[in-house]
Order: sequence, then C-alpha cells, then structure tokens
Amino acid sequence: MMTGNIPQRANIVTVFGPISSKEDNLFRQYKQEGKRTFFAGDITIYFYFQQYLEMLTSPEADFFDNRNEHVDDETHVAIKKKLAENDFDFFAPHIVRIDHMGHAHSLISEQIPRAIEDVEQLIFGIIDAIDDDTLLILG
Repeated sequence: MMTGNIPQRANIVTVFGPISSKEDNLFRQYKQEGKRTFFAGDITIYFYFQQYLEMLTSPEADFFDNRNEHVDDETHVAIKKKLAENDFDFFAPHIVRIDHMGHAHSLISEQIPRAIEDVEQLIFGIIDAIDDDTLLILG
C-alpha cells in the first residue's frame, strides 16, 4: 500500500494530534489520477492519509474504546451504503472489532467468536454485493 514505515499512530495521535503521510502511497497515486477514494473505520488510519481519502464514518467514533463490541457498526453501515452506490474507484474499510475484543477480553473470551461471526457476515455481504470486475483484498 505504501513505501516506508507507518509510525505508532495511537501514540502520535493522542500526544501530538493527527499527522499526514508525506510518503508515496497508493492513495496518493489514486488522488493524483483523479480516482474516487473512500475510507471507513479507524480514525487513526484516516488521519494519516486524510488528504487522499474521503471519510465515510464519523471522526468522533471512539476506536480507542477496546470494550465497545459495536465499534464497527457505523463502518458496517458505510460499507453497505458505498457498495450499493457503486461509485468508487478505491474503497478501504477498516474493521477493528476482532482486534479490540482480543485486547480487551483475551483471545479465548466469549466475545471473540461473536466478533468473528459478525465480521464473517460482513465479508460475505461484501462478496455478494461486488461485481466480477471488483477486486477484494482482505488483510
């Protein structure tokens, strides 16, 4: 997605406020080509690439609250809406629920299977919504 290193964003955002990427990256290249690029999810990622992406979720969402099982709800809605509109060249949703539940409750907690099932259903919905010419990258 980009060259170079991404600094530890959580520390930078909470201490110094948002910074932006000045390195070459896929989002920057798409912006230069006039592509429609969108992002939904964790605000720390958005802040780093904000000059290249249109944010589809609220910047006030608390992605640092690891106990919140509904941390991705707004992102899920944004994903479904953007896929239905089908007016993007690049769309980067970032889902954090499984990671947050693991940090807050441990990987063997009852929250993890529910989080996995929720994300699986979202991914299956994305697969059903995209056409054969759309590339889906999961990471």
